[in-house]
Amino acid sequence: MDASIIIPIYQRTNWIIKCIERLQQQDFAGEFEIIIVDDGSPNESEIKATLGKFVSQDISSIKYIRNKHSGPAATRNYGVKFSSGNVICFLDDDSIPEKTWLKEMVNSFNGENKPAIVSGLILSYDRESKLPVLLEKTVYSGKHWATCNICYRRDVFETLGGFDEKFPESSWEDNDLGIRAMWAGYTHVYNKRRGYAPKRLFKNILPAEGSGSSAV
Repeated sequence: MDASIIIPIYQRTNWIIKCIERLQQQDFAGEFEIIIVDDGSPNESEIKATLGKFVSQDISSIKYIRNKHSGPAATRNYGVKFSSGNVICFLDDDSIPEKTWLKEMVNSFNGENKPAIVSGLILSYDRESKLPVLLEKTVYSGKHWATCNICYRRDVFETLGGFDEKFPESSWEDNDLGIRAMWAGYTHVYNKRRGYAPKRLFKNILPAEGSGSSAV
């Protein structure tokens, strides 16, 4: 298996279909799997109904698993336990990757620097409202370790011990893992060129109602 894509979900259902459908359209010749991890959502039946057309068709490349409510770090680690890809990619349920995203992310691991981590540009899905675009240009322009658009080599992720599950809420566990990787001497490739399409994705930067603790 070339890549595993881990997507945590908690409560909300209005974005995950867009994310999955875009992943099914990826221009990627290799083998990959999508693992959707429910972080103990109280509306389990609604989430299962939303995902039904994907998981009920016996599509082996799409898995739905459920964990007790533990926060984003534990939820992503739990998903990795069920994965088999050589590269582990993390998206949020409101991440909308461009069609060449996975190909460029995975191919980057074979580049000259042989990186351990690859991440890319994050753009607001809402191009009309001022606040999401402002957050894109400020907060997200510097979030090079954001788990809505990042991939780790499996051996590196496992050596680092994954995300620190002592972080109960989102937005610190990704920085912690990235900093530990940097301290360990691993190479990280980040593409910040706005005009370069492949490794960027669009995201609902403003949290939607019911986003809970597993999507940032």
